[in-house]
Amino acid sequence: MTTTNTLFSGGQGVAVPTGYVGETIAASLSNTALTSATTANIGTISLTAGVWVLYAKTQIQFTVQPATWTDINVSISTTSATGDSTNNCRLTSFSITSFNSVGTCVKYLNVSTTTSVYFTAVTTYTGGSGLSSTAAASQFFAIRIA
Repeated sequence: MTTTNTLFSGGQGVAVPTGYVGETIAASLSNTALTSATTANIGTISLTAGVWVLYAKTQIQFTVQPATWTDINVSISTTSATGDSTNNCRLTSFSITSFNSVGTCVKYLNVSTTTSVYFTAVTTYTGGSGLSSTAAASQFFAIRIA
């Protein structure tokens, strides 16, 4: 193993170890029920000190189509069950179908100590039931860049 200023050179197909540029952390996600106008955590990851780029996306599905669906917001936040307006991905004009993909969110984050980071979602609707994020279509991960 050769290291230079926290860069790792282990050869092709070798995983980047913890603490090195290129380290990747992915959240284990499950379906998350969504209640109208209530922010929910879709996933959580723990980052160690460093500079990270985070990526998140989800797909919203429902069992019974809502009568109205006016808002979907997803974000990456350092506060549990709280949206972050600095990287908020919001859809306000879309058609109601059996699935509505939410745009991706990307955030750069420089943390000095171990920090929990949350992928959050909130949607506003009336009528309908069974709204949830879909784990099979969701992703939340971070890559160390410094």
